[in-house]
Amino acid sequence: MPMLSQTQQRLGGRGLSIVGVSRESSRTIEAHLARSPVTYTVARDLGGGHTAYQVQALPTLIAIDRRGVVRLVHTGGDLRTVLPLVEQLLAEPAP
Repeated sequence: MPMLSQTQQRLGGRGLSIVGVSRESSRTIEAHLARSPVTYTVARDLGGGHTAYQVQALPTLIAIDRRGVVRLVHTGGDLRTVLPLVEQLLAEPAP
């Protein structure tokens, strides 16, 4: 989570939007964020997101380009493995 926050701060001005998604209850999410605040949006999945993106394990990183096309689904929390693609996607022109 700290690396995601740092990446959002560093690349947000170029168009990056990181969204964390959790299946936990709103109360659990809010309590966690009170203890460990982040600089990106955290949303609650009400049941469809994990299925729609075929999430098999947590954490899963999904890169979606400016046109809304899923360009990468990566299981594991190491953001460094997807940063080169994120940089490439941010360099692409807006539709």
